[in-house]
Amino acid sequence: VTGVQTCALPICSSLEVATEALAIFQERKPAIIDVPGGHGLVIDGRKMELSRESPEQRRGIVGALAFQSALVMVSKCVERLTKIRGQPPHIVDRARSALNEINALVDRQARNTSEHLDERAVREGDQSLIANTVFEGDLFCSTRADGTLGAIAVTQDTLQAVTEALNGIF
Repeated sequence: VTGVQTCALPICSSLEVATEALAIFQERKPAIIDVPGGHGLVIDGRKMELSRESPEQRRGIVGALAFQSALVMVSKCVERLTKIRGQPPHIVDRARSALNEINALVDRQARNTSEHLDERAVREGDQSLIANTVFEGDLFCSTRADGTLGAIAVTQDTLQAVTEALNGIF
């Protein structure tokens, strides 16, 4: 019980941060344009950010980073829950299942790139592509350490899926 109580506080706090970050991210919606007729920068019909620096865009980046970081914190707490000695096996199994669901939504490697870009830039022998974080509609994208593109959908659906995965543990 002690392990569960210890884990619950960071999870609740992280979900609150994710909720606030999502609201900040959604404020940037007016800074998105829809290119009519399939001309210009459209990928699979998604809307692309305007190429201008705006308060909405800056807040969107801050919100997206905070959203992703908060959900990574949730996944770390759930992962820790699976390793606490003395947990009932059914709780460990449910926590592992929840962790798989969360990790399918939250690209931890993209988060590592976006938050530790300076470390990758100076790492000796790192030949992977380093790109700034970008938006593609509601996708917050960044390159992973291997140079591939990773993304997290900064949406209410993502937050709801993570919350439901957590609720399934207990």
